[in-house]
Amino acid sequence: MEFFARIGDQEHRIEVTDLEGSRYRLSVDGVTRDVDCVRISDRCYSLILDGASYEVDIIGGVNPYAVGVKGEVHDVEILTEREKRLKAVTRKAAAAQEGRQVITAPMPSKVVRLLVAVGEQVNPGNGVIVIEAMKMENELRSTGAGTVREIRVKEGEAVVGGHPLVIIE
Repeated sequence: MEFFARIGDQEHRIEVTDLEGSRYRLSVDGVTRDVDCVRISDRCYSLILDGASYEVDIIGGVNPYAVGVKGEVHDVEILTEREKRLKAVTRKAAAAQEGRQVITAPMPSKVVRLLVAVGEQVNPGNGVIVIEAMKMENELRSTGAGTVREIRVKEGEAVVGGHPLVIIE
């Protein structure tokens, strides 16, 4: 499988190949290494990479995730090629948009969590709603400042791609 990981302002191309059991072959930006990865708990993994042991904690959040490694916390966003292209198109469309914002479902999804309420003020980049598509949670954000005027969905509701979710003016 191929993914893109953004850590801070750096993006990395990652390819993952299953080997045997808990072993994987990772290629990060063309550098290939084998790793042994064991799930310790719901959000904790033990990795052995180049003979060194690492405990990786998924501390919280939805994509991007807060990931703890060796006492440091990093915001890590993981995207497939399709999600990366979709995000680029969405970002380009958002940059061209002024005034009224209609936050829509980028693809068939399930509404996981509403992050705002009607009447609430939002700023550019504020999380508005969390949806689940293709077994991944994605936080949709406001592209500009405004006031939430309408919420057209409820938590748990399934929606089709393009369905209006939240309107901000």
